Amino acid sequence: MADFFAQMMEFINSTQIPAQFNAVDVKGLLTNGWFMIPFLALVGYQLFKQAFNNLALIAIGMGLWVFSGSHYVQEIRVNGEIQMDKVLPLVAVGVLTLGIIVYLFFIRSDD
Repeated sequence: MADFFAQMMEFINSTQIPAQFNAVDVKGLLTNGWFMIPFLALVGYQLFKQAFNNLALIAIGMGLWVFSGSHYVQEIRVNGEIQMDKVLPLVAVGVLTLGIIVYLFFIRSDD
């Protein structure tokens, strides 16, 4: 199992996905019409359909994207070592996110 994860991490690093996420220009993205018009159309369509679960997923995705680029998350690894005092809040964000998703899709429904 550890070999599988090592191969997966090697693949992710070879595709330079983390570097691409770090190179995203958020201000440029949010002022680019080629992104904002379809994004706002998607949000408007979801509001029209009253698909609030989908809107919540979009909001969760955007929130996690902003959180993952925050200064707090950037300071978790210092000199290649994980700061253990910062791991618990990170895990709490993950548990809260999963809890909201489980609530939206399995406990409460949009029937």
